[in-house]
Amino acid sequence: GHSVDSRGLSKLPTKRKREEEKSKLPVTVLSGFLGAGKTTLLKHLLLNSSGYKIAVIVNDMADVNVDRWIVENANLSVTRTEENLVELSNGCICCTLRQDLIHEVSRIASENRFEYLLIESTGISEPLPVAQSFMMQDLEGVDISKVARLDTLVTVVDSFQFSKDFSCGENLKDRKMATGSDDDRTLSDLLVDQIEFANVIILNKCDLVSTSDIKVLCDVIKHLNPKARLLQAEHSVVDPKEVLNTNLFSFEDSSSAAGWYQELIGHHVPETEEFGISSMIYRSHRPFQPRRLWDAIQGGMLADICRSKGVFWVSPMQHLILEWSSAGPHFTPRVAGRWEDVKHLEGENEEGVSGKDASKPGEADREEGFGCKKEKERGNEIVLIGVNLQREEIERVLNMALMQDQEDEPDENPFDYLLQAVQGTEGGKEGLRKPVDVTMRRRGGGEEA
Repeated sequence: GHSVDSRGLSKLPTKRKREEEKSKLPVTVLSGFLGAGKTTLLKHLLLNSSGYKIAVIVNDMADVNVDRWIVENANLSVTRTEENLVELSNGCICCTLRQDLIHEVSRIASENRFEYLLIESTGISEPLPVAQSFMMQDLEGVDISKVARLDTLVTVVDSFQFSKDFSCGENLKDRKMATGSDDDRTLSDLLVDQIEFANVIILNKCDLVSTSDIKVLCDVIKHLNPKARLLQAEHSVVDPKEVLNTNLFSFEDSSSAAGWYQELIGHHVPETEEFGISSMIYRSHRPFQPRRLWDAIQGGMLADICRSKGVFWVSPMQHLILEWSSAGPHFTPRVAGRWEDVKHLEGENEEGVSGKDASKPGEADREEGFGCKKEKERGNEIVLIGVNLQREEIERVLNMALMQDQEDEPDENPFDYLLQAVQGTEGGKEGLRKPVDVTMRRRGGGEEA
């Protein structure tokens, strides 16, 4: 008989896996706020990626007029206009259209006529739900991940407009851009979501902005998402290799790419001396006195903070974990869950969460009083990213807002409104996950930061 080389056999499964991956339709998703330059980028990629047969999914062809544009540029290697251009109308790619999107991706992939798929999101959609679509099944029960693979999440940023939009304090309803009456997202939250969950970030319209402003913007974005590749562009012109077939996307990596998360696990993004953009972690065990915390935030405590995220608790609602989140001028807390559902927060995070980068909150924390064993499992842990952070001042203000020994339970709790999310579920957990549609501006009128 023939002798078999066992070493050759051991390589087969990995080779097969590679072949399987290769056979899947690679997908790049373009996100970015309205007017940032997504459609211009789409056209640029279609014209300059010779050799690829590309299918396109856009959200509203009327806006883009891509169909007419492709017909006029018939030299493109895109076949049969009517079939390859899929229009997803009525709303935004990330909410009502998820099933549509899954169906279209599945259909295009199964046709085996295309080598690449470009999806242009609406300006108000977030990349995360689009990415989640690739882990779902289509109407026939086919796993999208078997026929297509998400290759790159690209976010286009309007360098000229970004700081104005980020600090304007408006929500999508103010700009008549909301997807419906229950869409209470703020502009700054949306911009942060688009940046934090991206593999490649294109700073577009650099010709309209001074070099020093671009440097500051690069620096802010590096702190918001230290892992993303940052490209600078004019008129959305980038090398197609930077955004097609990069193999950069992995759900796990993208979910942990945000600067606040990197800071929490001990991967500190160094401060840039030139612009003074840096991050810090505030930790303490005692609950906050709600009125003092509310007043501190309304009093401008977050004025120089461009992003903060974490968990906190307040005295009258001691069983609840509250999520702390701010982006630009908006502070949007919500109920995240119950402490009893979390096993010892301390001790689980050995990875440097309590490492030497941690700030040292007030000595009062170490005294008894709120320091009983049960309370020690609860606490505040907040990452703050900002310009010229006044660490000591932030710690002082937050420490002052903590409950003190022998202090009476407060009568008034401005965070009461967060309980709307929990009520009506008879204490069930479903309600805990729903963010509350109330945005507290961190200064009186939400004027520019």
